Amino acid sequence: QMREDLWSRAPAESKASLSTVIAGQDNTFIVHTRDAEDNPRTSAITGYMGSTPAVPLSFSYLGGGNYTATINPVSAGDFPMHVLVNGGAPYRLVRVSVPCASAICQ
Repeated sequence: QMREDLWSRAPAESKASLSTVIAGQDNTFIVHTRDAEDNPRTSAITGYMGSTPAVPLSFSYLGGGNYTATINPVSAGDFPMHVLVNGGAPYRLVRVSVPCASAICQ
């Protein structure tokens, strides 16, 4: 059984997490991945924002189960983000607010 902490999270004591990305520009954040025994995962991950059209996340492996993720949303709104390991079903959904800071989404 996989734990659901596959999504971006800060140390437990801070309780910080991703809640907003800006449409019309690159947004970069860190994704931490762990297996059921709390070991770092090194599996291929993919992801997307469930907007219309869907916007893919791009990932670069940093080591130790950590990835840099980048997304450039094309429209403002409130959308779920999906992260998949080895092409499987999303392990966790995170809803993020996407304000518009560019003429691209007006």
